[in-house]
Amino acid sequence: MSGGYETRGTYRGNGATGAGVANATPQSQATGAPARIYMNEKIVPYLLEGMKMVAKDQWVFILLFYISFFGVLIYRFLKKP
Repeated sequence: MSGGYETRGTYRGNGATGAGVANATPQSQATGAPARIYMNEKIVPYLLEGMKMVAKDQWVFILLFYISFFGVLIYRFLKKP
């Protein structure tokens, strides 16, 4: 990306232990809008850890959601006259 909004690689958590938020270490100077910097530093690490836990512990519910969602789409597509 150009324009000073590149923030990829700013933080790297330790996902193996599940403590990525606590072990987040700055890799480079963050750039971009102040709101984006704040979110990348304070909010995004916690959201990523929560998403990892949901994907690991509640994958069945996610799978059932997608099956039902796409099942409805397929049913509506096949129902067309």
